Amino acid sequence: MLTAIYISLLLLLLIGVIIIVAFLRKIYFRIHHLSCAIPFDYEHSQLSEIHLRRILNILKKKKSKKIKAINNR
Repeated sequence: MLTAIYISLLLLLLIGVIIIVAFLRKIYFRIHHLSCAIPFDYEHSQLSEIHLRRILNILKKKKSKKIKAINNR
């Protein structure tokens, strides 16, 4: 009986750790994408166009989600 309680507590702890790690990864990737989003040297950077397109796509998605939310009211 006591081992079943320990096993259930360990499972709950494992689930909690997985949720916390997923949340921290989400925050890290958002910060990482924001820091990489706008390179300093626009002319010589090969990635600047890709990053700017990515930013525009993110903004379009956010705008469309807001419009859908307003229309669903």
